[in-house]
Amino acid sequence: MKLTPAAWLVVGVDADGDGKRDPQDIDDSALAAAVVLCSGAEDLAAPPGQRHALMRLAATREIVEAVMTLADDIETLG
Repeated sequence: MKLTPAAWLVVGVDADGDGKRDPQDIDDSALAAAVVLCSGAEDLAAPPGQRHALMRLAATREIVEAVMTLADDIETLG
């Protein structure tokens, strides 16, 4: 996950209950990313809100659009 050390200090969590908040642990970092994604007031059920939330994690619009395209592809496979 692409959380800066400063962001990790704010949103870092112990997702797997091992007693450590570890940014190198996939469970901890995935839940921390979820905290960032869900921290705004956007409607995450709608694409505009999803894009806005993704911008909090992604460095570029290209990355956001790639994630949105992948999500659409996965939903289509449903």
